[in-house]
Amino acid sequence: MIGFLSRDFPLEEYKALVRVSSRDQLLGNQPHANGWGYFIFMYRANSWSYITYKSPLPIYEDEIYVPRAEKYIGLIHSRRSSKNSSREFSILILI
Repeated sequence: MIGFLSRDFPLEEYKALVRVSSRDQLLGNQPHANGWGYFIFMYRANSWSYITYKSPLPIYEDEIYVPRAEKYIGLIHSRRSSKNSSREFSILILI
């Protein structure tokens, strides 16, 4: 998972998350293959908006699209389900 508050989208950190998710060395090179998602606030045109995305695909088999903005605040998460857990996931939004 990465969290960020930035003027630029954290592309290098996102790429690092994709690499780690495909082969996590701390988990014996096991992948995080059970989905991923993001929640991103964006400041552009003098107002804040947000986008969310969740996918059952592994992050390393999917693509990300984030519009250009002046500022970003967000979280990106790659999921590896544990034994006996559901493959479903959700993003809870508290505003």
